[in-house]
Amino acid sequence: MLVVIYIYLLDYSLFCGWQFSDGSLHALMVGDPQLEGHARTQREPYLPDNFSNGYNDYYVRFVVGSLFRRLRPNMVVVLGDILSSQWIGDDEFWWRVERYRWIFQEVISSGVLLVNVTGNHDIGYGGEMEEHMVKRFEEAFGPVNRNYPLAGHTFSNLNSLNLDSSLNEVLQGKSRAHLVSMTELEDPVILLTHLPMHKPPGCCSDSPHIQHNWRGHVEYQNFLSENETKFILENVCPYLIFTGHDHVGCDYLHALPVNSKRKDVFLENGRSVEGVSEHTVRSVMGEYSGNVGLFEIRKKSSGGYEYAFSNCSFVKLQYLSVLFITTLVWICIGLLISIFKLCLRCIKKQKQKIP
Repeated sequence: MLVVIYIYLLDYSLFCGWQFSDGSLHALMVGDPQLEGHARTQREPYLPDNFSNGYNDYYVRFVVGSLFRRLRPNMVVVLGDILSSQWIGDDEFWWRVERYRWIFQEVISSGVLLVNVTGNHDIGYGGEMEEHMVKRFEEAFGPVNRNYPLAGHTFSNLNSLNLDSSLNEVLQGKSRAHLVSMTELEDPVILLTHLPMHKPPGCCSDSPHIQHNWRGHVEYQNFLSENETKFILENVCPYLIFTGHDHVGCDYLHALPVNSKRKDVFLENGRSVEGVSEHTVRSVMGEYSGNVGLFEIRKKSSGGYEYAFSNCSFVKLQYLSVLFITTLVWICIGLLISIFKLCLRCIKKQKQKIP
């Protein structure tokens, strides 16, 4: 039984695949890695130094690397919260960046487009965001606001964390300007951002909640505000939106506002869609089974495009730990039995030598 389980673990990516073999774009969507650091080591003094961090790094590297090698995507997107805290110092920040680069080494060395969306644990919410946080993020991971033309579409990476309210008006102005520029794009837009759009309560694991500090700036939010969401749906009119943040994952279809400039219907997963399809991608963390989203675009012979999205999960990190410990116990039992049998043989031989 253990052999069968290990065969699955080593080749689990065989159970995931693209729906369009002739797709013009295949992308891996990775949600919320949240690489931790020294604070975790201090919380777990009973474990060897950085054991948990290293264990988690190997886990995410295996998940991303396995899918990347077998599926050969031409785009990889990390949907924010690359790190677990925006308040760390520069030394620890760059240490975590090096670990991130090791985890995504195969992607980086291949030259495949890697888009890093920024999250609240990378640069803070609007009421926390400061210039140096954004600057070091961009030095390590690339621009927080940028368009990527690909496969007849524009993939737009948007820093949505300071749209509702911001401590820094200059940074907010840059995000706002990028958002407004997206309204003038001619190609179909695929929006990439960390914060999910506003939704009614009960549609996803979270309900709408925005918390402001005493200055009136946002210090926590699980969705964009209703007004910002409406602006995006009415004026940007993306075909699809990919977000992170909630860890659990959620698929939701937004109705197009009456004033929306886009009125067409498109195909996703073989179904006609009239609206904007949003996928909040489940986290790649071990607690959430190492999930990665698979997104595809295919150009139809009759004109236009069709899309597909699915999730590919590995196994919870806790279950792996139980499996490894169980395996180690059985190996130890086997060794003890072998040693015991060897000792019995030696004793038997010694008795035979005695006249």
